[in-house]
Amino acid sequence: KTGGTTTAMTIDKDGQVTKPLQPYFNAKRDSAVQLTAGTYQDIAFASEYKDVGSNFDGTTFTAPVTGVYSFSVGIRLDNADTDVSYYNFWLNTSNRSYHQLRDMRLSQDSIFIFAMNVIADMDANDTAKFQINQQGGTNQTNVNNSTNFFGYLLG
Repeated sequence: KTGGTTTAMTIDKDGQVTKPLQPYFNAKRDSAVQLTAGTYQDIAFASEYKDVGSNFDGTTFTAPVTGVYSFSVGIRLDNADTDVSYYNFWLNTSNRSYHQLRDMRLSQDSIFIFAMNVIADMDANDTAKFQINQQGGTNQTNVNNSTNFFGYLLG
């Protein structure tokens, strides 16, 4: 279209729908960050590949509208300590917290890769952020800079 209007939705002849204004973000860490044992640590994602609607500020996503959202995080931990009892991965939203606990029992310090997917009901202006809690061990585990976080409005 012309005249300063923006296309909000396109349906092609095959029924395929695109919504170029649909809220979406995809971000990754720009450097490693060391975990502190015994704390719930917010994980910041400074490098944004995409942020349709500018709803992600590096740590927190703010829902622009009420709806159902999909979030995914891919985590790489370097130097995961043999003395760690567990890692608890959290996606905290204003309405609910989603978490997955990983009992480690490692025989040697190693790399650990983990993925988490969540479908969350959110109201307009609700927030979502990702956190990690390390229980036990020393402060040597690093969240690798290849760790990424993304989300989008399903409907």
